[in-house]
Amino acid sequence: MTAGEVAVAAKVYDGNRKAEVSGGKLNGLIEGDQVDTTRAGEFADKNAGKGKDVAVMLGLSGADAGNYQLDGAQRQAKGDITPKTVTAGEVAVAAKVYDGNRKAEVSGGKLNGLIAGDQVDTTRAGEFADKNAGKGKDVAVTLGLSGADAGNYQLDGAQRQAKGDITPKTVTAGEVAVAAKVYDGNRKAEVSGGKLNGLIAGDQVDTTRAGEFADKNAGKAKDVAVTLGLSGADAGNYQLDGAQRQVKGDITPKTLQTTPLVVKDKYFDGSREAQLESPGLIGVVAGDSVQAQAKGQFDDLLAGEGKQVSVKLNLDGVDAGNYQLAQNPVEARGRIQGLDTQGQTAGLVLKPQGGNGTGGAGHGNAGGNGGGNGGGNGGANAGGTVAGLQGANALPATGPASSLLALADGAGAGAAVAVDGSQQLLRNGGQLSMSLAGHAPSETVQNVLPLFRDAGANGGLDRLGHYLVQDQGDSLSLVPRSLAEAELPQLDSQAVSARAETLLDLGRGETASMTLELLANGTLRAAMPPQAAQLGTELLSAHGLSALKRKAGVSVDQVRSIVLRFDAKR
Repeated sequence: MTAGEVAVAAKVYDGNRKAEVSGGKLNGLIEGDQVDTTRAGEFADKNAGKGKDVAVMLGLSGADAGNYQLDGAQRQAKGDITPKTVTAGEVAVAAKVYDGNRKAEVSGGKLNGLIAGDQVDTTRAGEFADKNAGKGKDVAVTLGLSGADAGNYQLDGAQRQAKGDITPKTVTAGEVAVAAKVYDGNRKAEVSGGKLNGLIAGDQVDTTRAGEFADKNAGKAKDVAVTLGLSGADAGNYQLDGAQRQVKGDITPKTLQTTPLVVKDKYFDGSREAQLESPGLIGVVAGDSVQAQAKGQFDDLLAGEGKQVSVKLNLDGVDAGNYQLAQNPVEARGRIQGLDTQGQTAGLVLKPQGGNGTGGAGHGNAGGNGGGNGGGNGGANAGGTVAGLQGANALPATGPASSLLALADGAGAGAAVAVDGSQQLLRNGGQLSMSLAGHAPSETVQNVLPLFRDAGANGGLDRLGHYLVQDQGDSLSLVPRSLAEAELPQLDSQAVSARAETLLDLGRGETASMTLELLANGTLRAAMPPQAAQLGTELLSAHGLSALKRKAGVSVDQVRSIVLRFDAKR
């Protein structure tokens, strides 16, 4: 008998070769006999595949099977083994340092559902959404299968979405330099250099530089704080190591121009000193405190027009150190007028003689009509005289010269007073000339000083006018000047830079002490008892300046103002 066609059912891979066979209907059975077909099938191998060879063995079973034999019991058929579906566990993306590409390193994805003993592993591929640094970035993950038995499986959920981080790449910058700049009133510094090392080829990243000097002032090798940064399309993918730097840089003084110099006309006074208006400055940074001080000398001391004046300029003020002058010294022109001697005392121009007690003569002249008498004492040894003139009348004054001042007063009254030191004095109204014993002649040092009287705690300061003070080494003169009202000096919170004390002889056996203090702002503060006021403010001022020079070494050009205080407690 024969059997009909057989069929092999497709199966899911299960790791063995068994095949499920159907069909094989028997032909040629005697009616009524009980005979069935038996079927056994085996794939050529266990692996998944389509149209695989299957060896089929047919047989007979049943009560009457022994009465038959089957023709074509061995058959060859075809059948399919489909891959078994497996799943993969969770995956993770490792953080990476920016490297200019999108590749991601993926781990995890353990396989579930493998047949025991099969050799199958997970393959993993990941790609960031873009190459740029960032946290929690999208990563597309593709899982796959590998290994000897991988072909027998298919992976469910091979495409995944995960998250991962790309951290910025650290780069370094080379040396930086600070350009020297001209003072401009601010702390900004221009920085160069800082070339970047460690960039990915093709990335667009530049160095940003910001610098600030420790202060705005001019100076060499000044500290500069430099901050470096990154800019450019790819700057966000990098971080800079050593962004804060300390370097050195120079701020050079700014050069200033001055307005034209103006030399004030003056009368012949026996000196070469020139008085100038302080010039204005061109180019000062807004808000800075700086002024120009001018000191000049005529080429000679003679009267004349258009005389050459050599001028030395100095800068003064809080910000003076930040500037320099374009031209210094400079030349100017000025006029010295001849003296109108009418009504002048000769002793104000001529150096007093007999200051050393050697019997010289001093003359005071006063214009006027009529007669009168005036007495003056002292001023010469061994019969020397100092004469005062009122009109045509001589006023002889004799006496020892060791300590007395002989005052020849053009107003007609001579008074003998004594002060500390051997001195002689000529006086005409507010004008005064004092010889300085023990001092040699020298080049004239002059200054215009405002004079004040301290009226006490509640009275403030009284202005007593201005005086041109001229120190010629062996003599000191004071000449009144009509100038604009002086600014009151600051006395409080001023340090004392020099001190001296001298003795005043008030006559009739009375003496008084004068205490001198030079304050830091140049104010000479002279304190004495009220009875000293009889000597007059000009004489007290002259004597104070003389004593300060003699005992403390302070020149008249170091003084800015004089304040006289008559203190009853002294």
